[in-house]
Amino acid sequence: MMRATRSRMLITAGLALALCFMHGCSPRDDAPDAFDVEPSAWLADLERAHAAADTDPPEAASTVLREALALPVPPEIRPAHRRVVQQDLLFRIARAELDGGHSAAALAAADRGLALGGNTDIFRANLWIVRGEALIALGRDTEAASSYYEALELNRKLLSQVLGAAGAGTP
Repeated sequence: MMRATRSRMLITAGLALALCFMHGCSPRDDAPDAFDVEPSAWLADLERAHAAADTDPPEAASTVLREALALPVPPEIRPAHRRVVQQDLLFRIARAELDGGHSAAALAAADRGLALGGNTDIFRANLWIVRGEALIALGRDTEAASSYYEALELNRKLLSQVLGAAGAGTP
């Protein structure tokens, strides 16, 4: 079970970083000419945080991920990509808090990530799942069922999108 969770986290982190590399590093109109943070340094810091979190005990993982979340985001990173990275970090923080036995802190991290908004993506689905797990640990089963339902609905929509896109190219 632990290997599956770590694999899922690595895949999620990889997707977030891939999005930034492929789509998110174009300048915004209001971006200044001089930057306080270089995108490549920010991404390297995020990669280091994810790598440390993969090997550290839950409390240390939560700390390093929270530090990564607090890093200033380069202004040329698009808001949607910033949200995805932040939601992924908050998912991993929630997972580390759950693994460390801190269900209320896990719930708070999941709720913070969901509050960032977004539409139909895997990052929100992950947050709904970890939110449900935190609620189960807190003995709030009915609320947990609602969170799991939200995750299932997002996954259903994602699957429909993928199947629709795959079918669009065939006669």
